[in-house]
Amino acid sequence: MNEISTDEQIEVKEQDGKSVVCSVEVAEHYEKRHDNLMQAINRLLSMSDACKKMFFAGTYTNSANHEYPCYFMTRDGFSILTMGFTGQKALEWKVKYINAFNKMEHAILSHMDSYQIEDPVKRAQRWIEEKQAAMEVQKKLDVAAPKAETYDQICTARVSNSFTEAAKLLGVKRSSMIEQLERHEYLYRNKHNVLIPYARYAEAGNGYFVLRKVPYGDSWRNREGKICRNTNLQTFVTMEGIHAFRRLMKKWNVRIA
Repeated sequence: MNEISTDEQIEVKEQDGKSVVCSVEVAEHYEKRHDNLMQAINRLLSMSDACKKMFFAGTYTNSANHEYPCYFMTRDGFSILTMGFTGQKALEWKVKYINAFNKMEHAILSHMDSYQIEDPVKRAQRWIEEKQAAMEVQKKLDVAAPKAETYDQICTARVSNSFTEAAKLLGVKRSSMIEQLERHEYLYRNKHNVLIPYARYAEAGNGYFVLRKVPYGDSWRNREGKICRNTNLQTFVTMEGIHAFRRLMKKWNVRIA
């Protein structure tokens, strides 16, 4: 397994012809708990079979010489995982990782340069493949850069967002967003004045919203000794909803906050 280290201590490794980074390193740079990052990756793997080609199970040894599970992720896996990590520092790390991936992908391609092939026909064919591969790498870089800035709304660690968070991600006022979603019958208020999504937009439908029971107040033990807590039903906006509402808010001419 080849490795490339940058000045920022980013180690991109080659695994089966793909450039990958370790979840332990990503957690450290983004100041996340590694166990939480592992849970986020497991959620991605459970949500989409396509993600299984982007994350590879592995192990690492900590400072106490104990071995623990980790994941190695491709550029695409890294992009999906960190897309919801917001802030200037997070954006800077995204750019650094993109550059590090680019270096490794260039190194992988250089190991199979066309000039090493003696057969002229195969050499010409390989030259074309190299040019196409380089164009694909550049295309991914061009796509990843704006995504890092404009699509930080996807939070894989939480999967969904409160209305306040969703409004901030969409760049609109919370009240304006809710007003439009009620007006266009995406949401309604039940008898307790709780915002509830219409069934066709709930998780079982296209997944714009999810309903959760959110605990509040102090917990207590019942007669059987079981810990109990009051809960409220609350609606959250999913990543699919964020994408859809971004387009709809523009269509409805909702004023930017």
